[in-house]
Amino acid sequence: MSPVKIVFVDLEIVRRTKRMYKIGAIKLKGDSAFKEKMERPLTTLHEESDKTPDEKEAELAERDPEKFFYREIRINSELSEDDYDTWRKNTLKDFHDFAKDADYLCNHNMISFDSKYLKTDVDDVLGRKQPFNYIDTLTISPLLLAEYPVHRLGKDYKEEKAEGNEVKSNLPMEDAAKCQNLLVDEGKRYNQLLNDETGKVVISILYRLLNQQINNNARSGKGRKRVTLKEKLHTEHNFFFELMEYNLPVDRDAKTLVDDIKTVFKGELCFSKDSGETIEDYIRTEPIALAYLLSNVYIDAKRREYNTELTDKVVIPPYVLRCYPSIERIDRALRQRKCQDKKCPYCSKGRFDAKKGLKDIFDYSTFSTFMDSNGKKQALQENAVNDALAGESMLSIFPTGGGKSIAFQLPAMMQWEMNGALTLVISPLQSLMNDQVNGLETIGIQWAAQTINGSTKSIRREKILEDVYSGK
Repeated sequence: MSPVKIVFVDLEIVRRTKRMYKIGAIKLKGDSAFKEKMERPLTTLHEESDKTPDEKEAELAERDPEKFFYREIRINSELSEDDYDTWRKNTLKDFHDFAKDADYLCNHNMISFDSKYLKTDVDDVLGRKQPFNYIDTLTISPLLLAEYPVHRLGKDYKEEKAEGNEVKSNLPMEDAAKCQNLLVDEGKRYNQLLNDETGKVVISILYRLLNQQINNNARSGKGRKRVTLKEKLHTEHNFFFELMEYNLPVDRDAKTLVDDIKTVFKGELCFSKDSGETIEDYIRTEPIALAYLLSNVYIDAKRREYNTELTDKVVIPPYVLRCYPSIERIDRALRQRKCQDKKCPYCSKGRFDAKKGLKDIFDYSTFSTFMDSNGKKQALQENAVNDALAGESMLSIFPTGGGKSIAFQLPAMMQWEMNGALTLVISPLQSLMNDQVNGLETIGIQWAAQTINGSTKSIRREKILEDVYSGK
C-alpha cells in the first residue's frame, strides 16, 4: 500500500457566535504503518487463535458490545508515537499549517457536524479551490461492521469521575484518537472481506451500488446544485474505497451487478416480482439503502454460519434508518413477503409455513379449531397467524382459552427469524404480561420476550431497551 496522509480531527463548539472551538487533531506522518495495522486480524471477529469457538463466544458475551467495539482509546493503541503528530488548539486559525498537506480529513459524524464548520473556516484560510477529502467513519461503520447495532463513538471518559464530578464535556483529542482506531477496524474488516472469495464479490457489490448513486446524481444534474446530506454520504464512502486503493475487477460492472446480488444472496432474500418492485428498481432508485441492507444480511448470515446457536440478529441501526427510511420497505419486500414461486430458494425454506413454525417453536402439531354456527370447524388460529405473516391488518376475537397467545407469539418469532423484526404487544394487565413471558421461559424460549410496565425498575427497563436495540 502506498503512503497516505490522514488528519483525524474532532471539533467541539464552545461559543457558536464567536467561532470559539475546542479542537484536537492527530496527523499520520505519511508512511505505510497505518495501513499495515489494517491488515491485522479484526479482534472482534472469530479469527484463528488458540481459543475454542465456545471460549471465544463466552468472552464476547461477557463484554458490552459498544464498549468492546470502541475498546481502544489511547492514541498509540494501534500506532507508535513515531507514526503521528498531535495538535490541540481553541481556534481554527493555525489548523491550516497542521493539515495543509493532508490527503484526507477523517472524523466520526463528519458530514452532519464537523464538515460544516471546517469547510467554512479551514478551506477559506487555506485558499483551496476544492474542499478536503472527508472520510466519515460513521457512514462506513454500519456498512462494514454491521453486527454492531450502535455506531456512535463511545466516550468512555464521560463515565470516569474525578473527585465525585462526572466529566461532561467532550475531549476532542480523545475522540480523534477513537476515530483513528475505528478507521483501523473498518480497514481490517474490508481486508478480511477481500481475503474471502464471496466477501470479495460483496465488496464489489457495495462499491457498485455506491457508484450507482453517483451516476444517478450526474444524470439528474444534482452535482451542479446544492448537495443534500444523503448525496454527501456516498462521496465519503468512495473516499474510503480510494484510501484502500480499491479497483473494481474487470469482470464486475453495472451489467453484472444484479446477477452478483442474486448469486451471493440466494436463499437469503426473495427476488420475486410479486411486491411490484424488483431488485433492479432498488438499484436504480435506492442504491445506498440497498447497500446497507445487503451488508446487514451478509454479515448476519456469516455469523450464523460460524455459530448456529446465536440468539441475536444483526439489526439495521437507527442511524441508517433515519438517513434511509426506505430501507424498511425494501427489507419487507425482500425478506417478509412470501412469493408465489414454489421453487423460490428463500420462500420455499418454510419461513412462512405456520404449521412448521408451530412445530419447531412450540412443538405442537396442529392449531386449535373452532366450531361455527353451522357445526363446521374453522381454523381461526391458523388463519390469524397466516394473515400476520402476510403483513395483513386484522381484528381477531377469541374466547378465553382459545389460543390468542399463539396467534401473535408465533408470527412474531417467525418474523424475528427472518430479519430480526420486533413485535410490540400491548396488554391491559401486568399479570397477563408476566404470564406471557413466564410461559415462554417455561418451554425454554427465554430470549423471545420481555415485559415493561409501571413496576419495572429503571435499570431493568434500560437493559431491556438495550437488548431491543442490539437485536436480542
